[in-house]
Amino acid sequence: MRLSSWIYKSLFAISAIIIAANVAIVLTGNTYLYRVLRHRGPSLFDYQYFPQRSIAKSNNPEHWEKAYNTIKLSDTLRAVLSHVGSKSFLVVRNDSIIYEEYWSDAGAHTYINPASVAKSYMGALIGVAIKEGYITDVNDPVGKYLPHFNEGEKANMSIKDLLTMSSGFEWSESSSNPFSHVARAYYADNLWEVIENLNIKYPSGKYFQYSSGDSQTLGFLLEQATGIPVSTYLQEKLWKPMGEPDSAMWSMDENQTMEKTFCCLNATTRQFARLGQLYLNKGNWNGKQLIDTSYIEASTKAASHIEDGNNPGQKVDFYGYHWWIYDKHEPVDVVYYARGIQGQYLIVIPERNLVLVNMSERNLGHYQNHPRDFYIILDEALNLF
Repeated sequence: MRLSSWIYKSLFAISAIIIAANVAIVLTGNTYLYRVLRHRGPSLFDYQYFPQRSIAKSNNPEHWEKAYNTIKLSDTLRAVLSHVGSKSFLVVRNDSIIYEEYWSDAGAHTYINPASVAKSYMGALIGVAIKEGYITDVNDPVGKYLPHFNEGEKANMSIKDLLTMSSGFEWSESSSNPFSHVARAYYADNLWEVIENLNIKYPSGKYFQYSSGDSQTLGFLLEQATGIPVSTYLQEKLWKPMGEPDSAMWSMDENQTMEKTFCCLNATTRQFARLGQLYLNKGNWNGKQLIDTSYIEASTKAASHIEDGNNPGQKVDFYGYHWWIYDKHEPVDVVYYARGIQGQYLIVIPERNLVLVNMSERNLGHYQNHPRDFYIILDEALNLF
C-alpha cells in the first residue's frame, strides 16, 4: 500500500507540474514553446512542419552546363563531408557544374533548409530594391519604411546597420535555448510581434553582434518598400530572371503573416549555387544587370567601420552585407560565403571562378569567426580546383 500511495502521489505531483506549466505557457503567450518541444530544433528538412509561401519556377528555364565528376574528391575532403553529415556537395566553375554528389535520400531536386544562407538572399534583395528605386540607399533610416523605428534609439538605425549586423538590438542567438529570441522567431505565431518588442542594447552602427532579428527586420522593411511579399519579390526579380528551373518555398510564421527572412528559404543545392554565381558575376546574369556592381562590391567587403562586439576595439574583418568574409587565406586574396548554423555553406572564390555549395547536418565548431570544417573544405577545394 505504501508503494501504491507513493506512486499515486508522484503521478499527482507530475500531473500538477504539467498542468501548471501549460497554464503558464498559455497565460504568458509563449505557445511557440509547444512547437519547440515538438520539433526540437532546426533541421535540413523541417520545412514540412511550417506554413510556406511558394516561389514559382521560371517559364524560361536555364539549366546548368555540366562537365562534371571528372575530378575525384580527396580522401580528406570526403572524410570531412562524411563526418559532418553532408547531404549535397556541388562545385561550379566557369558557369558549369564540375562536381555534384548527394547522400542519403537527397538529390538534385530535393528541397533543403539552408538556415542562415537565406540571409544572403535578403542582402541581395535589398540590392535589387535599391537598383529599382524602392529604397534610396543603404544609409536610409529604417524608420523611413517602418514607422515603428522612428521612436527612441531605434530612430538612429539605418539599413546599413541591419545589413552589417550592427543594429544594436538586444538579441539572443542561441538556437539551443528555447527562450532565446531566435527560437521565439523560428517558431513564432507572429514575427512582427517578435521584432516590434525588441529593445536596443548598443548604439546602432557601432558593434557587430550577429542577430537574426536584423535579417527579419530587413524582410519587413523590404515588404513595406516594395508593397509585395518578400517571396514574390524574389520570384519576380531573381528567380525568374535567372531562369530557375525549379520552384522553391519560404517558411513562414505560424499565422502565415510573414516569411522567416532570417532563414528557411527551402530550395535545391543547384539553386543556391545560382546566387553565388550571380555575385561572382558582379550582379549580372546572362547580360541582365539584376544588382548594381557597386552594391555587390560593397556587400563582399568587410564592414571595417564597425567593431567586433565580442572583441571591442577590433575592427570587423569577417562580415559584409549579410555575407561572411575571409581574406586571410593564401593563395587567394578573398573568399566570401553564406553559411547556416548546421554547416550549410555557399562559398564564392572569385580568383578561381569557383562557387561551392555544401549542405550538412552539423559543423565542427568555430575558430576565429569561421567554422573549422569551412577551413578544411576551402583548403581541399583550392587544392583540387
